Amino acid sequence: MVLLHLVTTWASKRKAPPIKALHVHHGLQPAADSFAEHCERLCADWHIPFQLLKTEVPRVKGESLEAAAREKRYQALSAASPTGSALLLGHHAHDQAENFLIRALRGSGLRGMAGMQNQRAHEDIVLVRPLLTYSRDDIIEYANKHGLQWLEDPTNASPAFARNFLRNEILPMLTPHFPKAVSTLSRTAAHLQEAQSFIDRQTEAAFYPITQNNTFDLQLWNQLDPFLQKCVLQKWIETQTSLIPSTLCLRTIQEEVIQAAPDRHPEFHWNGWLFKRIKNKLLECRNG
Repeated sequence: MVLLHLVTTWASKRKAPPIKALHVHHGLQPAADSFAEHCERLCADWHIPFQLLKTEVPRVKGESLEAAAREKRYQALSAASPTGSALLLGHHAHDQAENFLIRALRGSGLRGMAGMQNQRAHEDIVLVRPLLTYSRDDIIEYANKHGLQWLEDPTNASPAFARNFLRNEILPMLTPHFPKAVSTLSRTAAHLQEAQSFIDRQTEAAFYPITQNNTFDLQLWNQLDPFLQKCVLQKWIETQTSLIPSTLCLRTIQEEVIQAAPDRHPEFHWNGWLFKRIKNKLLECRNG
């Protein structure tokens, strides 16, 4: 709501592109209908075009419902956004801090802990997070100052979700001893983004000579620094399969396929894909 108010206020003072508000209805909780109705009424009062996006989230045993809902949400938002448009999201500094802590506790790599970016390309649109450097207190203060009324998501109070535990229990415990904990964690995520950006550029430069003609040249790959080897291998697997390999998957391919004895013909099956070495020179990936 604060983001929409900021954007409409900004747009009213200049010639701005057309604005449309999007709301994703997952139907995962009883309050979902009231959220959608509140947004629709607000947009009608503010004379802003509104589009309700209904989507169903599959419940798969062993998979995170939160992650599945997020995936469906981005799919719906992207599909409803014209090519070349900017999709503004309301994530703030507390979201970034919570994300950093969750990823760190789960042992994520650098990219995961780097968190959300202020701006990045996503398919054929641009995701923008204008509030990412502002705290929840800053946003509440703005809402109160401008008489904005909002609805609280009742699931935010549920201790069943790890993010809520960090938000409601851990961060409040840190604040008395580390008053700037939220901004500091967000700043750390920004530093990691810079490091990840540098690694991405180095990976990109090494990637194309190794993967020309839809192959994977092991002789060139073996000349790389070990860390860059892993980065290039991961990028190649993602390019070939559209899947993100786990640390175990990468290690298995390196140790059991690439580094296998010269007289062996190793193969590795992973998520419907087959990896094999050809004449100790090339790595192949195909459905199998």
